[in-house]
Amino acid sequence: MWIAEGFVSKQDELVQVNESVEDVAVQFLDELIQRCVVQVVAKSNTTGKARTCRLHDLMRDFCLAKAEEQCFLRVLSSANQSNTTTVTSTQLRRASIVTSEVSLPTQCPHIRSLIQWREKELNLKIVCEDFKLLRVLTLYRVKTHDGYLPNELGNLRHLRYLALLDSDINTLPESIGNLSNLLYLEYDPAYVRERGPLPNVLWKMKQLRHLYLGHDIPRSKELKLHTLTNLQTLWSLNVSDWESEVELGKLSQSLKKLHITGIASQRLSDAIFRSPCMTSGYLVNLMLLWTDGVKLKSTEPLYKHCQRLQKMKLWGKMEEDGPLQFPPNLVKLMLHGSENKLHDPMVATGRLGQLKYLNLTYAYIGIEMTCNVGSFPQLEELYLYHFENLEEWRVEEGAMPRLKKLSFWDCPNLKRLPEELKSIPSLQDLKLLYMSRSFCHRLFKQGEEERYVYQVGAGAGVADNGGERGEDFHIIQNIPWVEFQLN
Repeated sequence: MWIAEGFVSKQDELVQVNESVEDVAVQFLDELIQRCVVQVVAKSNTTGKARTCRLHDLMRDFCLAKAEEQCFLRVLSSANQSNTTTVTSTQLRRASIVTSEVSLPTQCPHIRSLIQWREKELNLKIVCEDFKLLRVLTLYRVKTHDGYLPNELGNLRHLRYLALLDSDINTLPESIGNLSNLLYLEYDPAYVRERGPLPNVLWKMKQLRHLYLGHDIPRSKELKLHTLTNLQTLWSLNVSDWESEVELGKLSQSLKKLHITGIASQRLSDAIFRSPCMTSGYLVNLMLLWTDGVKLKSTEPLYKHCQRLQKMKLWGKMEEDGPLQFPPNLVKLMLHGSENKLHDPMVATGRLGQLKYLNLTYAYIGIEMTCNVGSFPQLEELYLYHFENLEEWRVEEGAMPRLKKLSFWDCPNLKRLPEELKSIPSLQDLKLLYMSRSFCHRLFKQGEEERYVYQVGAGAGVADNGGERGEDFHIIQNIPWVEFQLN
């Protein structure tokens, strides 16, 4: 949004040769955080970057007062506009409306940014006709009388940022292709049963840098994207209806974040892996989902070309002809449904020196799994779900020294926890859900209940639930929180 407003631009002297304007915007945010102007509410568990920020109450009041004094921004809410129903100011440049009690500021022709949060019906035609200088338009939980955006949307030639979130808008007009200056488009409708297909006009938005699409939006079969050479984010693109692989083979090399679902043929899968975005080496976040009957042939292209990749989720089966290889700088990895039998996933993933988060779901159908000596040096969270054949999990000395969370779900044949877990002092949270009764009895010999929680320092602990300690209780006795449930 800063970039759309022009606060950060390519002409900024702070933008270095190999930096994007997005990188500089993040630096600006980091500086505000360091100066305690902005407070961090939540950080990414894997990268440590700020995910959610806020202003202190006093700082927020001061900023809003100054912004309104200089006609920079006005926030309209029931709290500060209890006796006002209409806003008029020819000098107002930015408005944020967070209540349905306030009418649109139709007498403010110079508005550059409009953020509208309301659950009552809104006449979007008025927005498109009265605010032709808009650069930023965000509509959240907005209702319309027919579920359509008006064709007049295409007249907002200055628009650079458009977000349509949790609304009942089920169709985008073809005139959206006229927004030649658009940098950011997010379209994620909610509570819409019948959604129209995405119009095949996105190729006209040659300045577009970020495209976020909601789930289950019908797509045109021949959606053209190869002209979007500035695109950095392409998220939640469903290609299940695509007949041709040509466009997938031309995805921009500038892409940093890519999420494609519904890969329904080997032809489409191969096209993705030979596209410029996969071979350029700029990707940092990748999610791919294959349908039944299609397999990932090899992870070698990812290891070879995607050295900068930090987050990756692969959902679908894999061929087992070659070894598992993953990009070395991965911080977060999720494998779902790979059903590997020949290759223990712990061996390949254990070599990833930066990995902090690992989720394996239906990923392995072997009976033994081993964490080698010194493997997973940075791993903090490990989730093992639906390992139906797994009988033994070995953890060798020095493996996972920083592990904080460990979760098992539906591993019915696992016999016991590895003894070495007791030597990981950082482990704080252990969940053992839908495990066999014999497995659980080695920890707690329960009474009649099927779900237990053991908490260090909580007195008698399991005895309060009618059970007693089992022969492997010493493995978990120093873990602050242990929760388990029978299958």
